Amino acid sequence: MAARRLLCQIAMEVIGEVGLCPEDLSDGKFSGAQMLVEKCTSVVSRKVRRLRDGTLGELAACGRKYVSPEGSSLYEVTQCSWGSKYDGGRSKLRAMAHDAIIAEMADVLEGRARGERELEGIRGMNFQHGISAWAE
Repeated sequence: MAARRLLCQIAMEVIGEVGLCPEDLSDGKFSGAQMLVEKCTSVVSRKVRRLRDGTLGELAACGRKYVSPEGSSLYEVTQCSWGSKYDGGRSKLRAMAHDAIIAEMADVLEGRARGERELEGIRGMNFQHGISAWAE
């Protein structure tokens, strides 16, 4: 459950940092999670690079399967293109954690998240308290 909370926290931080709103989820060419990849990859990648291996694994494990009624799946983000066969485990974990964060952002922005992840209040939240406790 701590990993799910961290996933939501990072997603909310990126939404606030980039200044996203639900209208940013579609531009006619892409929609949903793929649109967020276009807009947020550099910010999410920067946050992911700071995380420990164990935390990366926990975030990756939060990613949803292909067809999930609970929200966006990892596949919806990048169609499972997690690097080449020459990449190491840490690189693959980073890619999967990245995709899990993007999927969570899509869910928050689409209003599909539950409880404390309600869309209302995103803009008013304090995004200054980062992920330092989980970082290297």
